[in-house]
Amino acid sequence: MAIIADVEDLAPAEFLLMLSLNRKSGKLTAVREQHKVVVAFRNGAIAYAASTSGRERVGSLLLSRGLVTETQLTTALQRQREAGETRHLGTILIEMGAIAPEHLQEVVQSQFKKVLGDLLAWDRGVLTFSGMDIPDLGAVEVNPRDILTDMGFETEQLVLESLSSLEDSRRDAAKTPVASAASPEARSVVEAMLEEMRKLSPTITAETTSNLLGQAAEVVERAVLLLVHVDHLSGVGGFGFEGGEASRGGEVRRVVMPHREDSVFSWVLANGRTYQGPLKATVHNTHFIEQLGGSFPDEVIAVPMLVSGVVAAILYGDNAPSGRPIGRIDWLEAVIDHTARIVEAEGM
Repeated sequence: MAIIADVEDLAPAEFLLMLSLNRKSGKLTAVREQHKVVVAFRNGAIAYAASTSGRERVGSLLLSRGLVTETQLTTALQRQREAGETRHLGTILIEMGAIAPEHLQEVVQSQFKKVLGDLLAWDRGVLTFSGMDIPDLGAVEVNPRDILTDMGFETEQLVLESLSSLEDSRRDAAKTPVASAASPEARSVVEAMLEEMRKLSPTITAETTSNLLGQAAEVVERAVLLLVHVDHLSGVGGFGFEGGEASRGGEVRRVVMPHREDSVFSWVLANGRTYQGPLKATVHNTHFIEQLGGSFPDEVIAVPMLVSGVVAAILYGDNAPSGRPIGRIDWLEAVIDHTARIVEAEGM
C-alpha cells in the first residue's frame, strides 16, 4: 500500500529521514503541478534520484569533469547495453579502471543533491512512498543524512517552522476567537497548546504514519490517519482512496473534520476509546466519506492514539466498497498504544 503525505503537513526533508531511519526499500514519488521527482531507496539509502526539472546523467557528469575520456565512456556504455542495462554504468567504469570509487561516489552524490535540492525547496506538493524491492545494480548508494547535512539543512528546525506556519494559516483561515483574542492570557494559553502540538506532530507524522498505516492495511482496505488540532482534525496520510478530494493528487491534508460536530471523531474525542461499528449517517460523517471518494461503509473503526492521556491522533479505517467484515482489531489497538508510549518516552 502506498503511503501519502502532503508537503504542507510533512516536510520533504523529514520524509527522507523517516525512510532512511526505518531502512525502507521502495520508490518515493513527489508531484507538484507539472514537476515530478522520483527517489529510489534500498534499505534506507538512496540508490537513484531523478527530476523532470533536469538531470545530467552520470556519464555526462564524469566526462564534463574530465574524470573519464569519451573512448572510456563509449566502451562502458557498450558493455552496459550488452548486459541489458542491468548494471550501473559507474560500476562498469570502476571495473575498467577508468575511475576511482571515491570519484564516482562524489559525482553521484552531487547528482542526487541537485535532485533533492529541488524537492527540498517545495512548499507544496504530494509525497507518495510505495514499498518494493529495488534491485542492486551495483549503483552507488547515498545516506540521506549526509546529503541534508552537506546542503546545510537543519531538518528539525525546518520541520518545526513548517508546522508552525501551517498551524498559523489554519487558525487565521478558521477565524477562531482564539486567533483574534485581545487577552494576553488567552493568547498565552493558545500558544502553549500550539507548541505542544508542534512538539508532537513531527514524531507522529515522521516516525509513525508509515508504520501505523502499514499495520492498518492488514485489517482495512481504506484508512486515514488524522492529527488532532485545537479545533479540528486533519489527515496526514492514508490509502485506498478512489475518487474524492483525498485521491486527487493524494491531497490527504484536505481531509478535515471539526471537533464538536456530530461524527465518529467527536465520539472518539469525547470518550477517549475506540469505536468499531456502523457509521451514523450524520452530515459530517457523510461529508468525510465524500472526501474519501464515497462508498458509504457498513462498518468502520476509529482508534485513538492517547499521548499523556490526550487524544493526539485518530486512525480511521473501513472496507468500502467491498463491505468485507473488519473483524477483531485488538492487536492494532495494541500497536497504536505501544506507539503512543514511545512518543511519551521521547519527551512528548
